[in-house]
Amino acid sequence: MMRFEHLNEDLENYFGVDEMSRARNVTDLNKGTYQDIYTPETIQIVADWYKADIDLFGYDFDTGAQKNYWNEE
Repeated sequence: MMRFEHLNEDLENYFGVDEMSRARNVTDLNKGTYQDIYTPETIQIVADWYKADIDLFGYDFDTGAQKNYWNEE
């Protein structure tokens, strides 16, 4: 089983390699927040594509999840 919490180690075992190469940090390219990258059109695309998750977890564009699977208040 692979878990995100220790993904590099799990991938090393899965592929039988001593060390995985590290991913480069592409998030450093934007000095602002994720909100600076989105246009009204891309916000709507994401909202349409992930509607079920947004509704389930109570997301909106400006805040994090307002509820979770274990606490659906």
